[in-house]
Amino acid sequence: MNKFFSKDLADQVGYLEAVQVAAIATDLQSALQRSAAIRKTRGLLSFEEQEAADKAEFLQMRAEGHRFNPDLEAWLNED
Repeated sequence: MNKFFSKDLADQVGYLEAVQVAAIATDLQSALQRSAAIRKTRGLLSFEEQEAADKAEFLQMRAEGHRFNPDLEAWLNED
């Protein structure tokens, strides 16, 4: 949990709230690591590999004339 604790956040919102945020972030990281391990065990793509594949598919669709909502367009324009 210390990894996610932010003194700056504690100064802004209070120590207890910063500790709660750090605990939630720690739980989230653990859940993501468990999910990644399950995906690997099942022979699925990693999150990063899946994102790259999804992005390639959407870029192809956009090249074919499809248009998407602004959030998806922004993601496609990253990098």
